Amino acid sequence: MTRKDFIDFAFTNDISFRYNGQEYYIFQGNNSCICGMYGEDKDTVFNQYDDVVKNIEDMLDNWKVDGKCLNELLSALEFQGN
Repeated sequence: MTRKDFIDFAFTNDISFRYNGQEYYIFQGNNSCICGMYGEDKDTVFNQYDDVVKNIEDMLDNWKVDGKCLNELLSALEFQGN
């Protein structure tokens, strides 16, 4: 999946995906992205901008999954039920 494809998909859908044996989620809030790993009680929220697309881009560049930025992992993600 390309970065643009992911942004378009995340803009209109909540996302569940697997990476390296763990399952993660990305939910849309009010102009925000709420991200985390299932089974943990900690969310990461990206809502610095008034534009949800900019928040998705911020999440792609700065949210770390298993020590790597999400943007670096797009081709390796296994999407669940989307």
